[in-house]
Amino acid sequence: MTSLTVAGVDDHPIVLTGLRAHLEAAGAGIVWAAAASTVDELIVGDPPDVVLLDVRLGDGSDVADNVTRLRAWGAAVLLFTTERRPAPVRRGIEAGASGLVLKGDPEDGLIEAIRCAGGGTVYVSSELAHQIVNDPAGRVRLSERQLDVLRMMARGVPRRSIAEQLFVTPGTLQTYRERALAAYAARGVLFKDSTELPWRAYADGHLDLDPG
Repeated sequence: MTSLTVAGVDDHPIVLTGLRAHLEAAGAGIVWAAAASTVDELIVGDPPDVVLLDVRLGDGSDVADNVTRLRAWGAAVLLFTTERRPAPVRRGIEAGASGLVLKGDPEDGLIEAIRCAGGGTVYVSSELAHQIVNDPAGRVRLSERQLDVLRMMARGVPRRSIAEQLFVTPGTLQTYRERALAAYAARGVLFKDSTELPWRAYADGHLDLDPG
């Protein structure tokens, strides 16, 4: 059985400690190589065969950028996360991640997932993970300007104030909203009431409402 080197990127040290212990106990030719809280910390020297990457890290980095950098470094990437919102997961997959393993799924599948990633095949850990990866809402693409509008709407900012803060006319603001609705509609996601739009965008992971 060919051995594989594995590294983890997660901003929770206890997760990395648990990963290392589980993989070392399992044996199966899996060799723990390194752990880091950010991709910047990890990319030093030779790459491991596979990196287990959390979708959402404390440094605010984008999952697609992280996957792209790790793939360019020479490692296969598995998304290993509690994130269940389809948009960030889908961005990671489209950037080149070899699949999705949810942290709450049975541990037995992790070795198989690592071997699949190391062999260049895709692995999805469960029915729920499969649903997340294939949720059509994850394929919706919204522009930065559309996200600015939706973020402010979700925070309760009046439309007139949104237009003033973004230096656009009310008509242009309406156009951004209509284009966001059209982006969802193109993926088969329709709304009974357009006021649902910002909250759906948040629930799907297209925008974040954290302060700052």
